[in-house]
Amino acid sequence: MTIYNAKYFISNSLNDLRNQTLKNIEIILIDDCSTDGTSGMILDIIRGDHRIKYIRNEQNCGAARSRNMGLKKATGEYIIFLDDDDVFDIHMLEKAYTEAKCKNSDIHVFRSYEIFDDGTNYPMEWSINKDSLPEKEPFSCYDVKGNVFDIFVWWCWDKLFKRNKIIENGILFQEIRTSNDLFFCCANYFLAERVSVTDDVLAYHNMTREGSLSNTRHLSYKCCVEAVRKLRDFLIERELYDHFKNDFFNYLILFFDWHLQTINVDFFENLREEMRKFIRESGMDGFQFDSADKTLKYELIMSGSVKDYQDVISQERKMNIMEMKKKLREKEKEVSDKDDEISILHHELQVLHEKINSLSEMNARLLEDNNKTMHSLNNIAHSRTWKITYPVRYVGSTIKKIIK
Repeated sequence: MTIYNAKYFISNSLNDLRNQTLKNIEIILIDDCSTDGTSGMILDIIRGDHRIKYIRNEQNCGAARSRNMGLKKATGEYIIFLDDDDVFDIHMLEKAYTEAKCKNSDIHVFRSYEIFDDGTNYPMEWSINKDSLPEKEPFSCYDVKGNVFDIFVWWCWDKLFKRNKIIENGILFQEIRTSNDLFFCCANYFLAERVSVTDDVLAYHNMTREGSLSNTRHLSYKCCVEAVRKLRDFLIERELYDHFKNDFFNYLILFFDWHLQTINVDFFENLREEMRKFIRESGMDGFQFDSADKTLKYELIMSGSVKDYQDVISQERKMNIMEMKKKLREKEKEVSDKDDEISILHHELQVLHEKINSLSEMNARLLEDNNKTMHSLNNIAHSRTWKITYPVRYVGSTIKKIIK
């Protein structure tokens, strides 16, 4: 876990790790020169826990270099790279490791939720694309349905990596300020022979931390272009580019579009110019994209005005809001229907309880009546009258048998 100025989050994150149900773990903390009191908090939290290695950088190095430092220190069979402001299910490592070990996976991916300041959380259904998942498991990138890039989001905190495969592949984090996990995750994925997934939600990703790298990307807006350039060069070097070039071009437009949509408006045009340069040098002119939406985004990046792009973005956001509202209504209806079902079940249970109680009372009365009858018969059998009249009853019974 790389850490920088996380005093409002670090206690929860570290306690979630220390309380993992998988106890045989190694926790490596790289403090990248925090200045807000985080360092002292960490030392108080980890005191006495010998599973934790604490390293404080002499100068601020950034998340990528810090992760590479942690990777070199790690000794575990599997490794995961976590953020310092996320929340982790206490079963996260046990469940992920058990699945990965059982399937001998090179990479194991689990599901996650996004969490906001008010405590609400929402499923990140798009972090694992079900439509892309192969029928068999484990699988490799060659087994993926459709575009090979669409299956996952290329961040590292929801993925367990086999450490010796990382070392064997020689893949490290690209040491740039942002988008530094795209190359690491994709390169290891393309070289993995066994990838597996689970539907278990094991992490909650903080989406609104002020000052986070993802929210200050405008300070290093060129990084996204540097990331795809390194990934493209890797594919060429490993002789994978010809096979996956179409997928790469289709993914590239979506990747660039997301960065343009979320960048500070003052840096929009500068970033778009860097993207144009990369597109030209990659020979994408005349490429046929697999959807009209991607074709439109390509044209907007290459020749559209800023206003044109912003109009399209605004329209898309309206449509997304409408879609989200539709999904919300559907969810509310599901909840309402389930509430109705639950009410019906409660009523049926109540009726059953009443019937059981009624039968129990009836049974108790029958037992009581039976006891009274048996008591009366017993009294009669032992009475003087019963004994005196025995000869008469015997003669009567014998006559009946003779007649028969």
